[in-house]
Amino acid sequence: MTEGGPTTGGGLAIIYKNGISVRTHPINDLLHPSLFELQLVKVTSCAKSVTLVNIYRPPSRALCSAFFDELSDAIGAVVAGSSDPLLLCGDLNCPGTVSSAVDARLTDVFTTFRLTQLVHSATRDTNLLDMVVTDSTVAVTNVQVSDAGLASDHRLVTAKLGLHPPAHSAIPVNFRRIA
Repeated sequence: MTEGGPTTGGGLAIIYKNGISVRTHPINDLLHPSLFELQLVKVTSCAKSVTLVNIYRPPSRALCSAFFDELSDAIGAVVAGSSDPLLLCGDLNCPGTVSSAVDARLTDVFTTFRLTQLVHSATRDTNLLDMVVTDSTVAVTNVQVSDAGLASDHRLVTAKLGLHPPAHSAIPVNFRRIA
């Protein structure tokens, strides 16, 4: 935190299970957004990878068209610079007109890149601010919003990311009965 900077909010973190490889994405150094914080990593497990884009947009900054342009440019650069499926998450602070929706301009950005927003209930007070967004090739299940013991002013959003190989790709096991 910088001297004289905000005393609450901000910052990004990715929490993951042992056995999953999380590395800074090769195109991370090419992106320098000024209107939001960005964490870009490549997540790999069982020879499957996904590009994870984690975003925090401070609510103290006005929600203007420049943000949506910058976000669109960043997503475009990620899509162009990676062949991996895309998972975007974070606190975008773009509430919609109802508690189960986000700002229509944000929806337009997601639609442009054929992304689907998977959180459908308020994550702070009566606003949907925190989201999980994927392309159609990412297996995300069990998206849940919970109070998590009221540890934060935001509700906790959790999801399961399927990076395990499909059952049909399991290594065959040969055996014989000994008894």
